[in-house]
Amino acid sequence: MRHFITFFFCAFLSLNIPAQASDNVLEREFLHLDSVVAKADSYIARRNAQIEQMKKSAASALTADDLLSIFDHIYNEYAKFNSDSAMHYAYACQDIANTIGSSEAKALSDLRIANIIILRGELYTARDILSSMPPIEQLPPAAHTACAVAHIEFCNRAVLFHNVTNDSIYSNPKKVWERYESFIHEGWLKKYYEQTLLDVDYRLFFEQELARTAKPSIKAAMLESAIAGCLKNSGDMQGYCLHLIRSAANDVACANREAQSIIRIIQSDFIDKSSKRAFNYTLLCTDNARVYKDSGRSLSIVEAHAEITRLYGNEPQQRAWLLTAFIAMLSVGLIVIAALLYVIHKKRRSQQGLIVEVRRINEELEAKNRAGDSMRRQLSESFDKLKQEIDRRDSTFINVYLMITKYVAAMKDFKREVYNLVTAGKYDRARKSLSSNELTDEYLRTFYAQFDRAFLTAHPDFLERFNALLRPDKQIWPPDTDRLTPELRIYALVSMGISDTSRIAEFLQYSPQTIYNYRLRVRHSSCINEKDFAPTVARFYSHN
Repeated sequence: MRHFITFFFCAFLSLNIPAQASDNVLEREFLHLDSVVAKADSYIARRNAQIEQMKKSAASALTADDLLSIFDHIYNEYAKFNSDSAMHYAYACQDIANTIGSSEAKALSDLRIANIIILRGELYTARDILSSMPPIEQLPPAAHTACAVAHIEFCNRAVLFHNVTNDSIYSNPKKVWERYESFIHEGWLKKYYEQTLLDVDYRLFFEQELARTAKPSIKAAMLESAIAGCLKNSGDMQGYCLHLIRSAANDVACANREAQSIIRIIQSDFIDKSSKRAFNYTLLCTDNARVYKDSGRSLSIVEAHAEITRLYGNEPQQRAWLLTAFIAMLSVGLIVIAALLYVIHKKRRSQQGLIVEVRRINEELEAKNRAGDSMRRQLSESFDKLKQEIDRRDSTFINVYLMITKYVAAMKDFKREVYNLVTAGKYDRARKSLSSNELTDEYLRTFYAQFDRAFLTAHPDFLERFNALLRPDKQIWPPDTDRLTPELRIYALVSMGISDTSRIAEFLQYSPQTIYNYRLRVRHSSCINEKDFAPTVARFYSHN
């Protein structure tokens, strides 16, 4: 029955119903944006009501300057809300400016019109208007900031369209900034445009400014968008998306139909293109572009809308056959599942902790067992090697000790014999015994044999290593596997670190000339450089 329940749960999961962790920061922000987007119509209605109230104040204007101020205020409210209405009030401001003959008001009116055309994405018309205006230095000081912002906004939108920017200053954002940055007052707006134009990282400044900014507001949306740009440039894509979401929430809550952040969210990889969320965001962007008549963003919105609509629309059809297949099985198993779920849930709560603990203990025991087996193998190997080494050293020690004791006993017998001969007056025989080397030679042979066995036991590969340095026809292989020739014995001492000819001669009881002759003859048989022969042998066991 457990398998039956598991099968049903897997079937439900295969429907790909979206579910994200509630403690995920991005998901919490997305949920907030979802709620804001759902209330977009109410924000738009509130914005309309506020603007209508401003319009009523126009009836109380006493002078043309008063009316110009009111129309300018209404224009600013419409600028990112309704481009047609904003254009209407821009032209109304232009008419008043022409009537009162104010060059400052006229310049500002022209810039209002250019600004709306730029925001709509009508880049060719905007380029012609900006080109027809006098240089910024010739405009009234009050129009400097508006003029600089218009040129920068145009550059931001037009830099991707080479037909618009080709062979002009706008093809180089750095030159645009150098030309107009001095005409923007120091503050957050200046740093905002520098960041959008040149990707300068003012994140800390923007974060501090954002903390002092009322929310929701268009300023907060712009600051969040600037922070997102800084994070994207630094490679923090999750932070980039987080601040884009917050920027979009501020835009929607302020009924900003010219907003870019929500479009960038739709185009990012952080949103499932087949989800209802993406569908709702795209509908809002489409409605904003339609009302605002934003031709610059229309193509990208249409493309995103087409893809998301297709994916979102196909999702129910893709699930329909699965739902149909499972409805029959679910109806049969629903009662059984309901009864078993309670029992399983109750048992699971009591057993889950125990299972986890037992699993942890088993894993620890297995790890300890593996570690113990490894340690035992290492100890066994070390013990065997140590025992072999002890046996070898004990054997060598006993053999050396026996050789010494035999030599001492022989010396005692020899002294006694000589003493008796002298006492008996047999001086000739005593002199003959003293001058004989027979006893010394016998014990030297015994010493050599003991040395050979001990050395070959400790270094069983010496003969192979040594003969590898000699030419094939000059290699030295003793007839007895446990004995060394004089040449081999000399170089055995060299491999042990005794390379001085005098010391070797003293050790083996040969003359230095004999040692030299042996070494010279072996070097002449070498297959490597003669000068390197002895050092190479000396390094045979230097790592041990």
